[in-house]
Amino acid sequence: MKNEGPFILEWLAYHRAIGVTDFLVYTNDCTDGTDAILDHLARLAPVYHIRNDDLGGLAPQRAGVLKVLAHPALAAAEWLLHIDADEFLNIHHGN
Repeated sequence: MKNEGPFILEWLAYHRAIGVTDFLVYTNDCTDGTDAILDHLARLAPVYHIRNDDLGGLAPQRAGVLKVLAHPALAAAEWLLHIDADEFLNIHHGN
């Protein structure tokens, strides 16, 4: 995430409501308080906030993905969803 402060709560609440149990959120270069909001949420909710400042010469998203794959919380995961803060998983129940 980068500068998604106004949208974080809606995004987390929506995904919690449809059954997502844990969030690994990586931020980089935030100037709007997104990182501070996530630090606070990490104390209250199943949110892991990791600052993605050391990119090792990679693009922020690529560096973040590599860090997610190495995160210890991933070991217990049944599913992994990689989305941006402006994307919402949309489940259609049907036949």
